[in-house]
Formats: sequence, structure tokens, C-alpha cells
Amino acid sequence: MGLRSLRRWLFSEGDFYEFDHAKSRDALYEEISPPLRKAYHCRVAETLESGSKVIGKLPISDLAHHYAKAGNKEKAIKYSLAAGKEALALFCGTEAIKHFRYVLEATEEVGRVCR
Repeated sequence: MGLRSLRRWLFSEGDFYEFDHAKSRDALYEEISPPLRKAYHCRVAETLESGSKVIGKLPISDLAHHYAKAGNKEKAIKYSLAAGKEALALFCGTEAIKHFRYVLEATEEVGRVCR
């Protein structure tokens, strides 16, 4: 993929990037090596976590997602549990189930490793 074709569907505004379509984002994401993807997710999560402390409201669902993709199970479980509780409080059952399911699967996986 050349730089010229990339400029057609990737837009930059400051530190943020926007794609013309979700499929464009997905295509570029698939080109990134798995270790680099994990590193990017970790960096995004740490940036969200530190930046949000100043503002006072953590984007816990985003933190859960990025820490899970980064492979940080401890923080992913912590934020997924909080995001599930928040989703329940907002009557977002599907979102709550998604987060609680991740917590169950991740803790079962940790339990298998520890045996």
C-alpha cells in the first residue's frame, strides 16, 4: 500500500486519525504486526488512563478494550468489570454482558494457568 493511496482514506487532525470508512481502518489495522498492535493498544490505554485522571472521568469501556488487546489481563479485567457495572446502571444489557463475559473468560484462563 503506497503513501498516496493511504492519504485518500486517512485523515489527520492533531494527534487523532480518522478514516473514511471502517473497512479502511480494518485494512490498515491488519497490516500492522501483532506485537506492534499490542504495543499501540498499550500506549493508547496508558494515555487514556493518565489523561482522564486530570479530567476526572475515565473512559472505562475504552480502557477495558485497549488493555485487553494489549494483553494486560489484570487491567483489562479491572476495567471490564467496572464497564459492565456502568453499562448495567445505564440499562445497556448487551454491553454489560460483553464486558462480564470477557471477565469470566479471562479469569477462567488465569485459573487454568495457575493450576
